[in-house]
Amino acid sequence: MKSSPELAKHAKDNHVIKKLNLQAFAGRPLCLLNGNVEAHYVQGILEYFQHNNPTVGLKHLKTAADGSYENGIYLYGILMLCRGEMDEVKAYLDKLQWQKDKKRADKCWRSIQTSLQGIPVI
Repeated sequence: MKSSPELAKHAKDNHVIKKLNLQAFAGRPLCLLNGNVEAHYVQGILEYFQHNNPTVGLKHLKTAADGSYENGIYLYGILMLCRGEMDEVKAYLDKLQWQKDKKRADKCWRSIQTSLQGIPVI
């Protein structure tokens, strides 16, 4: 907010704050160092899929999931499913309460598909 007076002015509106998407800035190291879960999610996708570095990618995605970032929870859970880590799958996907509301998981999947557009998956 300090770096953008215009953003700070509009941020006083709670509706703006709730809808604010910082994805364009999420890859910045400062966001990662400050524990921004969306930044960890984006970095996890880049490391896992684009840089072919699954260990680091999973670490970032787990951080996003542990921070209750829904897309991070879903993607981390699905990747753990693919790796056969069933205890992790249950622990994380159950956080989305998908058994009660399948729309929540569907929303995450659609959002993840958007996140992966333009990233060459190895």
